[in-house]
Amino acid sequence: MARHGYDIYYVRRDYRVRCLCAYQGEPNPRCNKCFGTGHKVYVSKYRTWRRSASVPESLVGLLRLEPPGWTHPDAWIYYLPYYVRPKEQDLIIEPPRGRYVVTSVETLRQDMRKVAYYRVVARAEVKE
Repeated sequence: MARHGYDIYYVRRDYRVRCLCAYQGEPNPRCNKCFGTGHKVYVSKYRTWRRSASVPESLVGLLRLEPPGWTHPDAWIYYLPYYVRPKEQDLIIEPPRGRYVVTSVETLRQDMRKVAYYRVVARAEVKE
């Protein structure tokens, strides 16, 4: 990751605190404080790398090579360091590319003990 990775912004939600934009009902999807989540958020910068989680339909045979459940249209697989501790429904923001919602988290361990890194599937956020 140090050599070929790049920086992303990882957004965690604090469900205990509501954002000001969400007190009257639905959160504002364009709110710069909560990024449309309706809750207080914490933003951290991490180094990662990613690969596509979708395979073109013309290469259907390649689906057999991918583990079940890890192929999604319009989604990316991110590899994050062990200290990130990602959760489902968190956000990944890549300024030139957009926002992605974490839909699945898998812990990958070294020697079946210590967490080496996380494999995270994140789908493109639906634009309103």
